[in-house]
Amino acid sequence: MRTRVLLLLFATFFFSGCSVLNKPKYAGIQVITTNATSAIFLNDQHINNTPLNEKTIQPGVYNLKIIPEDSSLTQYETSVTLRAGLLTVVTWKPAERPELSGGVIYEMEPLSDRTRSEVSFITIPDGAIITFEGREQLFSPTVLTDVAPGQHEYEISLPSYETQKHTVNAVAGYRMLIRSKLAKTNPAGIVTTEKPESARATPEATTSARVKIATSSATAKQVKILETGYFLNSQEVLRVRDQAGVTGVEAGLAPVGEIFPYLGETRGEWHKILFKEKDGWVSAEFSQLLE
Repeated sequence: MRTRVLLLLFATFFFSGCSVLNKPKYAGIQVITTNATSAIFLNDQHINNTPLNEKTIQPGVYNLKIIPEDSSLTQYETSVTLRAGLLTVVTWKPAERPELSGGVIYEMEPLSDRTRSEVSFITIPDGAIITFEGREQLFSPTVLTDVAPGQHEYEISLPSYETQKHTVNAVAGYRMLIRSKLAKTNPAGIVTTEKPESARATPEATTSARVKIATSSATAKQVKILETGYFLNSQEVLRVRDQAGVTGVEAGLAPVGEIFPYLGETRGEWHKILFKEKDGWVSAEFSQLLE
């Protein structure tokens, strides 16, 4: 079933009238969760339960938290930017494990050229296949700079992940920011438990300088890279970034199964590790913090 999500400007922001939305200083957020009523928090403040359509939020960057009423379903936490006069839309499908959950976040930002419209794609994992209105396939992250205003259909796919098909409304003078989290389709292939201590203490693991540093640190904690379904040159890897979040610059690729020193900080869904003698961040959805 095709999910249609239209991200629109609040028309009442630009016309006088009796609506409470006639003040351009306000921003809005809509959150829809599939088959799971959830509590919505912005900066740890409970806003309401889903389906949520709040149109009087002060613009700014917020920490969004989605907590399903069903305690067997995992929570989701991310950052959203709410801009004056614009509606941010979040669709989310919770599941029993983070890697089985997925959804899309739609945001907008103004362009200097008010006659143009653009669409930007960022996905977790990176490297997802983007099909936009029958164009040649692209790979995320990517930006389409020549999109005509109006409704467009797109598809995001990746082997071993659920395909997402949606319709988006491009608005002249704005860049549509689409952030997609893909859900795994093969639970049997997901690594969810760490190996026994004897298995982790192999020569291959302990010869790494990074692991030696972690062993001698005060916390002695490590981060293990789990399966991602993303292969490069026949090797399954996870992208390491210089900042917490998918907008961070790629610092390198961490092979699945490798263990890195944990630098004592977890920000949202990202662990901070020592990567090639520098600070790096990896997604907590595809890594495991070891004691």
